[in-house]
Amino acid sequence: MKPVSLCVVGTGAFATGICVSLAHQLRTPATLTIAARSLADAQALAVESGVRARAAGGDLTVDAESVRLDSVESAAEFISRVRPDVVVNVVSPQPPSELHDATGAWPSLVRAAGFAVTLPLQAVLAARLAAAIAQARPDCSFVNAAYPDGVNPVLRAMKLPVLCGLGNVALFDAALRNGLSRPFGELRVVGHHCHLSATPGVPEARAWFGEQELLDVTALLAAARTLPRATANSIAACAAGTFLRKLVSDERFNTSLPGPDGLPGGYPVTVDSGKISVDLPREITLSEAVALNEAWSRTEGAWVTHNGEVRFSGVAADALARHGLDDLAGGFAVADLEDVATTLAEARETLGGLR
Repeated sequence: MKPVSLCVVGTGAFATGICVSLAHQLRTPATLTIAARSLADAQALAVESGVRARAAGGDLTVDAESVRLDSVESAAEFISRVRPDVVVNVVSPQPPSELHDATGAWPSLVRAAGFAVTLPLQAVLAARLAAAIAQARPDCSFVNAAYPDGVNPVLRAMKLPVLCGLGNVALFDAALRNGLSRPFGELRVVGHHCHLSATPGVPEARAWFGEQELLDVTALLAAARTLPRATANSIAACAAGTFLRKLVSDERFNTSLPGPDGLPGGYPVTVDSGKISVDLPREITLSEAVALNEAWSRTEGAWVTHNGEVRFSGVAADALARHGLDDLAGGFAVADLEDVATTLAEARETLGGLR
């Protein structure tokens, strides 16, 4: 049997956590390619991951590659050369960590508008990678971990391939299991990136154990929501590694994931032989679950319409207009993603405030 080939694009904290989790968990022969703009950063993480795999008794070969995502063509050349079975994107021009505790006009704009105002920056590299995979390796599974609750619907609207995302609702799944002291069983969670913290006025995520809805989700998530960001990030990366290990092993299993098949927000799913299907309790239909996640997307400032347009909430549109981005405030067609991302990146540089 040919060893499975995974590729993680990125070397930040979440990407590092995913690679470490895979190194600790994978037991069957596999190849992991760590790719980044900086070859030195990719090599450093590859060495760490390889040593950890050997320490854990695994048979994981770890390679490092430099990749440029400046265009679909450069990304396709990379995909053609590496020929991965699964690609995990963990990069964007606007890492969320840069915004934490930052001061200045750009961070102030994002806080006033909502995190989803950065959606074009979160989506642009993922879209190039997805297009490259469609062109050069159509049988490859693409997993996007860059704000999947918002980005994956953009990819779907662009008719680009995306299997699912990582983090967010998967973290809620683990936190709820811990709060319930029930590590096994059919826990189903419908939730969104916005639920990483409890926000007044925003309806809580919903969860069911089997067919029984949990009525104390806020209380069950309370302790996990007090964890430092870095700790929560590390736990989400561990969950991501577990998912990827099961995915490449062709296991059948149930979990909760953001952005399956490009849907907004997160859902309970069944994974079987590399395919994902939403697995909701009888109480709620898929259209109802999607409507919940679309409403939650609005609370973060942006959502994707059914005709392929990104719309900004009134608060987000006002914040954009106040900072001289009147043309963007009205939203944009997903076909214009590249131009909009360039405009927003230029505005970020002009406004400043990042470390």
